Amino acid sequence: MGVPAFAISLDGKRFQIEDFGPAARFATRIGHLILERGLPTDTFLNINVPEGRPGGVRLTRQGKRRYSDLVVEKLDPRGRKYYWIGCGELGFEPAEGTDFQALQQGYISVSPLHLDLTNYRSFDALSLWDLDPKKS
Repeated sequence: MGVPAFAISLDGKRFQIEDFGPAARFATRIGHLILERGLPTDTFLNINVPEGRPGGVRLTRQGKRRYSDLVVEKLDPRGRKYYWIGCGELGFEPAEGTDFQALQQGYISVSPLHLDLTNYRSFDALSLWDLDPKKS
C-alpha cells in the first residue's frame, strides 16, 4: 500500500520485561532509519531479535521452516472447518545466511521481504507443458 513497514519479533519461550529492551531499542533505531531513508519499493522488513544481548545485526534471507506431519481439524468462530498444519514441534532447515541461522548465533536478523510469491525461475520449465486445453 506504499507505506514503509517493518515487523519485529522477540525470539524466545518465556520473557522477562528486561528481555524486550534490545528489541525496543532496535525497533526505534530501524524506525528512524526508515523515516530518514525510506525502503526500496515493494519492500517491508521482517526483524527477529534473539533472547538476551544480541551480538550484532545481520541482513538475512528468509529461512525455510519445517513443519511436523501433524494436521488437526478445528472450527473457526463461525463454525466452519479449517486445518491447522504442523501443530507439533517447528523446525528450520539449517542454511547459511538465513534469519534462523542469525538467531541461533545470537544476532538480530533483518530480512527484506515483498509479497510477490511468483517463482519466476519456473516459467521456462512450465512453458514446455501443454497447458492450453484448446490445443488438445
